Amino acid sequence: MYPIYKSKGVFKNPFQVILIILLVFSTGNVTLHAQKKAKIKILGADQGSSNGKDKFLTGNVRFKQGKTLMFCDSAVLYSGSNSMKAFGNVRIEEKSKNTVMTGDSLLYDGNTKTGKFRGNIKLINEKQILRTRYLDFDIRKNLAYYTGGG
Repeated sequence: MYPIYKSKGVFKNPFQVILIILLVFSTGNVTLHAQKKAKIKILGADQGSSNGKDKFLTGNVRFKQGKTLMFCDSAVLYSGSNSMKAFGNVRIEEKSKNTVMTGDSLLYDGNTKTGKFRGNIKLINEKQILRTRYLDFDIRKNLAYYTGGG
């Protein structure tokens, strides 16, 4: 009879190989899951209410997610999906990248760290200033996309 598994390397047993493969894949899943857990936190607002799930905030609204700070006049935080809509004097500060974005309204997904600015938008970083009406961005990739001229 021929053996089913013949190793010439370190692993003499096929179960060792399977165990290593399972450990590698499970560690990757834990890392991906941990990245999604960064919740948008409310730092403050003048007034707020809730319907049990979503939070409605007005006046001097402040949020934080990791190193990103967000400010606006009013917002709706959708806790279940870790996303938000912000309105009026919206500003995002990414201190570690020396980037500031301002606009009239924002739709932001905290799980993917992506957003859509609309209105009178201004993006400022160390090297340039961009003004436009439509700006989509990805904080993780440090990218911004604008359409309609700038």
